[in-house]
Amino acid sequence: MKSYIITHLATAVLFGLIVLLIYAAVQQTYRTAARNPQTELARNTPNGIKYSRTYYFISDSGVDAQQSSGTFRQLYNQNGQLIYSGGTIKGKAPHSTEHVLNNAKYCTESAVTGKRPTDTESTDIAAYTTMPDIAFVVVTRSLHVAENFEIRLITMIILFWAVGCGIIAMHWLVQKNIK
Repeated sequence: MKSYIITHLATAVLFGLIVLLIYAAVQQTYRTAARNPQTELARNTPNGIKYSRTYYFISDSGVDAQQSSGTFRQLYNQNGQLIYSGGTIKGKAPHSTEHVLNNAKYCTESAVTGKRPTDTESTDIAAYTTMPDIAFVVVTRSLHVAENFEIRLITMIILFWAVGCGIIAMHWLVQKNIK
């Protein structure tokens, strides 16, 4: 009888680990997908500026990251001063932290995900350029869509885990009553 309990508990633990692995894989897919547009824009924008010799071709249309999941670009000079912002957060142009810009300068590219003082979780991708007027291109996107997907994922995972553990418990009860 004890061996049945141990077997079923081991099965429940193994099932829980598998569910956690599924959650981790899907969550990482959501986070990676949330970063892709910014990465491409941060890499391609410096070339566009270099060849057109202006940044007026950038058309971010005033995205408010608090309301939209769209991306917007910002340009900074060597001193870290904002030159251009194609979007806002709560109506104000956000400023990337000195850490993001310095990291981009020494590593060519920097990716940071975090909460801003405006309580908007966003991801910033910064690229360092060697142009004299524009040193940094920062592309920002709010993560509220990815966060909503994660909340739904957590709900589904918990339900899946509860149903699975319920099935294991029912199997244990049936086997216990048969003996």
